[in-house]
Amino acid sequence: MGCVAVALEEDAVVNVLMVGSGSIAGFHSRAIHDLGHTLYRVVGRRESQVSEFAAEAGYERHGIDLERGLDDPAVDAVVITSPSDFHRAHAEAALERKLPTLLEIPVATSLADALAVDEAAQAADTPVMAAHTRRFQPAMLRMRAMVADGSLTVHHAVQRYGFIRRLNVNWVGYQRSWTDNLIWHHGGHAMDAWMWVLGVTEAEVSAKLGSPHHHLEIPMDISIALKTSSGVVGSISLSYNTHQPLDDALFIGEEDTIAANYATGTLVGKDGVIFDAGMTEVVPHDVITAQDREFFDALDEQRAPNPNISDVLPSLRALQVVQDIYTAEYGA
Repeated sequence: MGCVAVALEEDAVVNVLMVGSGSIAGFHSRAIHDLGHTLYRVVGRRESQVSEFAAEAGYERHGIDLERGLDDPAVDAVVITSPSDFHRAHAEAALERKLPTLLEIPVATSLADALAVDEAAQAADTPVMAAHTRRFQPAMLRMRAMVADGSLTVHHAVQRYGFIRRLNVNWVGYQRSWTDNLIWHHGGHAMDAWMWVLGVTEAEVSAKLGSPHHHLEIPMDISIALKTSSGVVGSISLSYNTHQPLDDALFIGEEDTIAANYATGTLVGKDGVIFDAGMTEVVPHDVITAQDREFFDALDEQRAPNPNISDVLPSLRALQVVQDIYTAEYGA
């Protein structure tokens, strides 16, 4: 992206419009408040729910009219946490007003939609940050640094990510009115993490997917095999069926073999613990805050945020291969 069209004074307090009032919106709201910005307005889909959310989080205004919220001249930036299938439309609506946007993962539920958002951002010369929160996890940052500086030459990388999602309920027990997507949401976290830690932007991809769930009508178990142009092989296992939550990886390298537990923030090598961030929360506040700080810092410094949509397209291209395999097999 070229020049970033953001007209904010240095160290300005930003009036934020939150689009969506679910659980992740609450995490962002706490971070935005702690960073010293204004919880100006929240827009949701159900009046009673968004009213309750606004009162709890501390928003000055709330409602269900997205257009009214976006057209409010006091709004400086938008954070989109709406249901996944709305992300493209909501991002494009914000970009039509040239409003800087933090877009929750998945940035879209197809490669075509993600490319459309990227094109809209470039046409509007307005920044869009992809909320790939795992890039801000301490253990993942340490692993990426080890690979980048050559202290670990990886031959094989295995990643697991999963939890129980047999009911349409999120990780804090909230009953959703929409269905989550293992390929694009949690697969998006996992694929981007695999590629970003290894520092690669493309890989050969193949996949096997379980049958669609009888009620949710989504794949519940996915096994993805990958190979980079340099010969690194690996796999990603995803599941909405596991009773034991998984968020870990194994990096088999020339110098060491490192077990990375991203949920706890630990790295363990052949000689013991290499790194321990001591994380205990499912969605750590410090990690969300670090991510959101990057968004506001980018606005203040008039630069593109990291990551922007272009930065995460490699993982979305890989996920489109998985989606195409699933569609070809099940017509879904």
